[in-house]
Amino acid sequence: MPHTLRVPVAWREDAAVAHEVHTKIVEATGMGLGHHNERRQFEWKQVTPVIPPSSRLRFEPADDDTFISLFARVMPGSLDVMTRRELATTDALSLARDEVDYYRS
Repeated sequence: MPHTLRVPVAWREDAAVAHEVHTKIVEATGMGLGHHNERRQFEWKQVTPVIPPSSRLRFEPADDDTFISLFARVMPGSLDVMTRRELATTDALSLARDEVDYYRS
């Protein structure tokens, strides 16, 4: 069963927080949670100015089905441990739908 531990962005630079994270990983491993996966989440807040658009990346409106389809296409070969583990038991399209439902909740 997955367990989430949210930490500050620069947690490695704070000795107390780094020690706490390390301790929790060791304890979780001792209880049978043998794999860990670090994910980064990014959030834009309205108080942060929007940077000028890049010519390398384009954003455009799309419906949920389009997003889910694109999300499913990039899942195979993912570097994310949990994504790879879940793809062993379900197809990419179902997993993409589940992920989108999770982020909506």
